[in-house]
Amino acid sequence: MTDRFAHSCALSWSDMDAYGHVNNSAFGRYFEDARVSMLYDLLPPSGSPAPEHGFVVSRQTINYLTPLTYRPEPVMVEIWTTRLRTFSFDLAAEVSDSDRVYATAWTMVVGYDLAHSQIRPLRQSERERLRRHRGDPQATPAFGMSSARVPATDSGRPRPSAGHHETKGDPCEPSMLTSPRPSTR
Repeated sequence: MTDRFAHSCALSWSDMDAYGHVNNSAFGRYFEDARVSMLYDLLPPSGSPAPEHGFVVSRQTINYLTPLTYRPEPVMVEIWTTRLRTFSFDLAAEVSDSDRVYATAWTMVVGYDLAHSQIRPLRQSERERLRRHRGDPQATPAFGMSSARVPATDSGRPRPSAGHHETKGDPCEPSMLTSPRPSTR
């Protein structure tokens, strides 16, 4: 069973666009707010004014499922870890309320050494803390998922398709990040 990290997110009047619903760019902020809250909750800063180790987003895919209109009640953003690798981890997330899932996201996050401006392996303590919110990769939000809560899995969540982002190894491993430049001659 997944212990998803839950983050309540208030809507802003300025999140709406000319069509009267929340603009797609606002969903990126909702996912960012939840991700930052989760990482600070799981991996509290050391207290130093300039931490040496952090995280950066390498990739993100957002699936917009149904329009969200402004209302004073917040939406819930749930986020969970689906995959841990040497240098990176994947997060799945959804913006929802009790009736609908409005958007889902998949994000690859990379360990980053701020002092040396380069990627770094995840520390064992980080991996252990990220496992607290580890979920089934088959439950990762993917393209084609319905916004309705039915049909649902036994847990009450929509049954998404899976695996659109599966890769072998760690795509953020330094040896996989470098490729020869094509010849210009």
